[in-house]
Amino acid sequence: MNTPVKRGRGRPTKYDPAMCDRVIEYGRQGLSRTAIACELGISSALIPEWEMAHPDFLRAMNEAHDLARKHYEKLAESHMVEVPGGPRVNTQLFKFIVQARFPEYRENTRVEVSGRNGDAIEVDVIHDFAKDLMQDLLAARQADAESSDE
Repeated sequence: MNTPVKRGRGRPTKYDPAMCDRVIEYGRQGLSRTAIACELGISSALIPEWEMAHPDFLRAMNEAHDLARKHYEKLAESHMVEVPGGPRVNTQLFKFIVQARFPEYRENTRVEVSGRNGDAIEVDVIHDFAKDLMQDLLAARQADAESSDE
């Protein structure tokens, strides 16, 4: 086992350049960034820090991502037919796997709302009729109470 590389301050880092080969293998198995972090025994929040500090780790993570994508594309391709040898493609399974794993395949809908001729939307301030109604009812009740006292 390799000794952790010291940074000169604080606790020594767990980073070991030999981890890059493991990262690539985990990608080949289809593991996510979080799963790779778990396999390495680190927090997933540490991954970006290591990517910035260690270019070889960044390259390994990028390669792992590509390999994971290949893994899931092949997996989806092999399971697209609902019954092996059958005529029906399981498009929902394919869509789910690919969109869940790779954000670039997600359907993104952007809705932009504007007023007439692209102008700002007109907003009418609605009067609080409930408040007025309550005040009118209270005034009427008070008037009735005063007239019954006479």
